Amino acid sequence: MKPVIRYSVTALSSALLLAACGGSGSSSGTAPQAEETNRTIQGTIDGFGSVIIDGVHYDSSSTSFTIDDNPGSESDLRVGQVVILSGSDDGKEGKAVSISYDASVKGPVSNVDNAAGTFTVLGQAVVTDAMTVFEGTSMDTLSNGEMVEVSGYTDSDGQWRATYVELEDSGEAELRGTVSSLDEAAQTFMIGSQLVSYSGTTEMELDEAALRDGMLVEVEGTVVATDSGDVLEADSIEQEDDSHSEHGDDDSRVSGYITELSDGAMTVGSTPVQLPDDVRYEHGTSADLALNVFVKVEGQFDADGNLVADEVEFEDEVKLELEGPVTAVSDTTVTVMGVEAIVDTSTRVKDERDDLHYFSLSDISVGDYVELRLSENADGTYQALRLEREEDDNEVKVTAPVDSIDTAAELIVMLDITIDMAGVSSPDLSTLVVGDYLEVDGTWNGDIITATEAEYEHDYDDDSHEEHGDDDSHDDSDDSDDDSDDDSDDSDDDSDDDSDDSDDDSDDDGDD
Repeated sequence: MKPVIRYSVTALSSALLLAACGGSGSSSGTAPQAEETNRTIQGTIDGFGSVIIDGVHYDSSSTSFTIDDNPGSESDLRVGQVVILSGSDDGKEGKAVSISYDASVKGPVSNVDNAAGTFTVLGQAVVTDAMTVFEGTSMDTLSNGEMVEVSGYTDSDGQWRATYVELEDSGEAELRGTVSSLDEAAQTFMIGSQLVSYSGTTEMELDEAALRDGMLVEVEGTVVATDSGDVLEADSIEQEDDSHSEHGDDDSRVSGYITELSDGAMTVGSTPVQLPDDVRYEHGTSADLALNVFVKVEGQFDADGNLVADEVEFEDEVKLELEGPVTAVSDTTVTVMGVEAIVDTSTRVKDERDDLHYFSLSDISVGDYVELRLSENADGTYQALRLEREEDDNEVKVTAPVDSIDTAAELIVMLDITIDMAGVSSPDLSTLVVGDYLEVDGTWNGDIITATEAEYEHDYDDDSHEEHGDDDSHDDSDDSDDDSDDDSDDSDDDSDDDSDDSDDDSDDDGDD
């Protein structure tokens, strides 16, 4: 059967390339004096009530929703999903005219590395981190062959950095990406390392006359196992919109990882961005621009489809993790085991215990068990980047740098929490250094944590590597012995080795 080809003038904007089409409306929030701006944004859902996207609360009482190209409702959306919103806001409150969601990739899982937090779906490498929201699964339980839906952003290595992973049972596969190795005779092409066959496609929605290499498309179909590997047999193919010249002067905001960078320009995801001399930087400077750095860019699209940036905002990174009982709660903060953290609309919130859709700080009570992902503000306060309420658990967890060490008493302090390390054999407190990052599991008696397990945490310890040199001594006692021998023989050589190892570790952390 020949496919039905529809030539669409305005295809649905992709989650990688934002099409700015202005909205209208007034804020329902508490800052009516602030000037509202019509804009289209691409961002991540942080919570509901109505919808909170990238820290901005949007009234969705009259919003139209599109879910995977079909009409939907707000209840179809989930925290962590990347969406496109058209509407208006003043930076804190706004009104959403339309919100659309499309999965980044959907299909069977392979190459699961539970410890590293990585897996593959339809040939696309997927990376998870401390901000990834899981629904129906976790990195501890995910296994090869299971079907998942992933939402997220691409990085410069072609990986999907997942903000949302859901266990799927529909059997449907979906893939978005750039066409390569197009073979018109065989009616196949590649997206990344995934072979796609369109010989049985019944519907194509294209802006152009035919498929071509370099075209951004969304493919839906089924996965068929063959002797040469899995093939995605496409039922439908839709060209994703990569043109912005028609959208006038309305503001747009694009979020994502920097995938290309040059003097005065960069690419965020697949969106080309121009950086004029007067661009403003928030929470950083132009010196902080680098591949795989996550940014939010506000500006307007020019006639050539470039987003001309007015502002570039750097996102806070998770540096601390805390899991345990709530010991105090206020209108703006939550305290866990004595550690207070600020919770606001920028905090990504989810209720795993009771599955409340409209979940907020007001639903939390003293004694609830929560997981916090934190950053530290310049004034020493802690900002909750993510808050998730879990089922009650007797085990607590702290991931943070060591503040102090009492080797004789076998006590350490992390986040002002005293931890009794007498029950664990590793790490060796005699080699532990203030500033080293640890992940400690244990029990809490209302005063101190008694550690049941502890290990070095390398995801967040950039400063620790720079200050304390090679961390290999923490991971391998044999290496530690060798280093000691080397020190006695040739301290200069060992200094060079430590410097090299430190640089390598820093590079690894950056890639993570």
